[in-house]
Amino acid sequence: MNLRYPLILMVASALILLSACGSQTSTPDPASEAAIYTQAAETVGAKLTLTAAFKGTATSTPTLLPSATLSVTETPLISSTPVSTNTTVPPTQGSCDDMAYVSDVTIADGSLISPGSQFIKTWRVKNTGQCTWSTAYHLVYGWASDNWTAIKTFPPAAVYLTQSVAPGEEVEVSMTLTAPTGSNTYSASFRLQNANGYNFGTILTLLFEVKGTPTP
Repeated sequence: MNLRYPLILMVASALILLSACGSQTSTPDPASEAAIYTQAAETVGAKLTLTAAFKGTATSTPTLLPSATLSVTETPLISSTPVSTNTTVPPTQGSCDDMAYVSDVTIADGSLISPGSQFIKTWRVKNTGQCTWSTAYHLVYGWASDNWTAIKTFPPAAVYLTQSVAPGEEVEVSMTLTAPTGSNTYSASFRLQNANGYNFGTILTLLFEVKGTPTP
């Protein structure tokens, strides 16, 4: 609310009272009236000055509050940087185990096998890693062509090494298999595994053809 209007009313009321009092005398004193007007004006000016000082001027510049900053100890709830976690990596065969294919000892790729006959596939391999293969290392079945359904349904058991193989040495590994009865071309693959069950080295393959009369 503007304080000027109450002050003006106060001054007007004072003047009316003075006028009423003055009406009782026959001759008004100009000097007294001037002093009264001067005192009232000074009072109004002082009140306005105090009011303006209290409320502030319209042209005053507002003070900007300092912007909020993130302290060192605070962490954003959402971060665009992915969080890295330490996970235990299992030992892999690549650290010390490795193997290279040397040659086919039996059943070279493309060999003809009688339907339903049992045969032994043998590969010669070399230890190209830094670890010695123990008798806990073994040859395992990997996969086969879709038409060789028997081996997929009943995979052959793992074949363990019968001797230790030091780095740089060669050894023969074998798998006993039974040929399908249908005339067709079949394939399969095999891997070496270390004592912890990790595959390593070159994939050993088998490719043969079945043709003729099934073996009784």
